[in-house]
Amino acid sequence: GIAKELVVSIDNGLEEIDTGLSKNAKVLSETGLTGEEAEATLTENLLDNPWAISSLVISKEGVVVTAAPKNYEEIVGTDLSWQSQVEKANSEQVPIVSDVFTMAEGFTGISQSYPIFSSFGDYLGYTDITYKPDVFLGRQVKPVIGETPYDVWVAQTDGTLLYDTK
Repeated sequence: GIAKELVVSIDNGLEEIDTGLSKNAKVLSETGLTGEEAEATLTENLLDNPWAISSLVISKEGVVVTAAPKNYEEIVGTDLSWQSQVEKANSEQVPIVSDVFTMAEGFTGISQSYPIFSSFGDYLGYTDITYKPDVFLGRQVKPVIGETPYDVWVAQTDGTLLYDTK
């Protein structure tokens, strides 16, 4: 039914983002985590996801080393190692979708991240893309429920409301 379709739609949306981040991580492992090529890689992925807010590269030490779009470049050099989602991404070194939190960029959102490894398999840090959960979920939910009489709300496991069609 509709519930199953919603799960499939949301999973597909997360998978699309993960695929873009995976490509970015592969490019960054070759070009390095900073510089024009790194910025161009992040910018290109943001253009593929125009509803997203920003994209960062965070070193294994937890420092922002590259940021896109340009209006976020002032956070380059910021140590975010104290943030739980940065700690988690750097310790687990696997693709992660964070809980909702207040971002260094100043808005409440989600960070979806992907680890970056060197060609020798050394962990270098990770790249992410940030977005507002209600914007992402709206893109995945509205086409499924369309003109049906259903209302949908989505909450985090801690009860934080992420999305509501009402």
